[in-house]
Amino acid sequence: MRAHLVFGALLGAALALAGAGATEARGDFVLYGSESLTVDTSHTTGYLWDTSRIMDVAGGDVDYLYAYYSSTVDISDGSVTFLHAFSTSTADISGGSVDQLESYGSSLESAAGHDCL
Repeated sequence: MRAHLVFGALLGAALALAGAGATEARGDFVLYGSESLTVDTSHTTGYLWDTSRIMDVAGGDVDYLYAYYSSTVDISDGSVTFLHAFSTSTADISGGSVDQLESYGSSLESAAGHDCL
């Protein structure tokens, strides 16, 4: 019976540590279906699936952005370090900056009036 109490205490401590780590990774986002997000803060990594949409606006930046299937990325102002577009996703870059853009499959890119290195 004492072993169960020790195991419970250890499990509780492990869950508490996992919870603390989860709150530190809040900056990352994953969008599915018809979800959309306007980015106006800094994020490390973002994923778009299905028909989701992201709009990157002034002050927003994403280090790694992955767009899959029929998702859409609109960058009007702000920055993305690495933008990876897969399948039939769309990247519309009308302003801001993109350091590296890689497209795969039938993805579409429109890049007018931007700083793309």
